[in-house]
Amino acid sequence: MMDQVDSEIRLSFSLSRRDVLIYNLYFNRSLVFLTIILFLLLPISIIVAVKNPVGDIGVFYMWLAIGVGLAFIISFSSLLAIFIQVYYVKNDTVEKSMELRNYIINSAGIAIYTDNSRFVRSWKDMLKIIKTRNGYYLKTSDKAAVIIPFHVIDSESKRQSLQRIIAANKTSR
Repeated sequence: MMDQVDSEIRLSFSLSRRDVLIYNLYFNRSLVFLTIILFLLLPISIIVAVKNPVGDIGVFYMWLAIGVGLAFIISFSSLLAIFIQVYYVKNDTVEKSMELRNYIINSAGIAIYTDNSRFVRSWKDMLKIIKTRNGYYLKTSDKAAVIIPFHVIDSESKRQSLQRIIAANKTSR
């Protein structure tokens, strides 16, 4: 639900596990790309290692294949750990991020209310404002951000109002 009064937008929503996963993958996207590249290089390096003659160059290609394989396993395991942490492990940080929250966004900043807490940040306190195809990430510290997914906004006009507020204050920081 979203109401607009002058230059103020009110939202009330809970993040989904998918929202939290997309956020984590966005900030670990280099790991995602590395995993894909290593996945593509792994069969090539194995074929080269198997087809090369025995000797120094053969040993080099064998170690290259082993190195690519280990790097792939490590990067894939890291991505799998993110997925498992979001979907299967009872994690207080993930659970807390999925609580119902009320947001008030205006030219002064953003205020977030839950039943037992209040979080207020001015626009100048935002480290970075990132717009992705899924929503906005308003970085409040190196390890934390306010996530505003686009799917919680019920109309295009309301989304544009949010974009105007953020754009106006993004340049004034």
